[in-house]
Amino acid sequence: MIVLESDAVLGKCKVRFESRELDLFREVLLAYPMQKTFLQEPHHKFRNTLEASLRATRAQNTDAARHFRQAGALTIDKDFKESWDLALNAADIEHLLQILNDVRVGLWIQLGRPHPDQDNPPPKTEAAMRAQMLIHFCGEWQYVLIHAFEPSGE
Repeated sequence: MIVLESDAVLGKCKVRFESRELDLFREVLLAYPMQKTFLQEPHHKFRNTLEASLRATRAQNTDAARHFRQAGALTIDKDFKESWDLALNAADIEHLLQILNDVRVGLWIQLGRPHPDQDNPPPKTEAAMRAQMLIHFCGEWQYVLIHAFEPSGE
């Protein structure tokens, strides 16, 4: 994903996915939500309110993920290279950051919470390798979106 244009004042940007990235992006959107756990404190006085808020946020993000899967425009450059452009407003960016984080953390949990400095590497299966790749892409896309409104060169 690259940022084609951004307007910090209006809180809008346009991003582009290469055709190979698009399949991975759609896979991430289909995986949402990965984290479906509730609060750990069963007697927390605000538990019902917090869980209702989490359900509402997940519902909004699920709608946003569905929208992102259908939105965007296929573009073909002069060399016949296909890409996919997606225009995002501030609310879209917030939803997408939450979706990417949920999937990234959910996959990390599925892998057993591996830590690079400890001796608990994830299994060497095809599914685990795919999960690690998606974790990487989610992190990269989050970085791009977070820095979309910085002046170039920073």
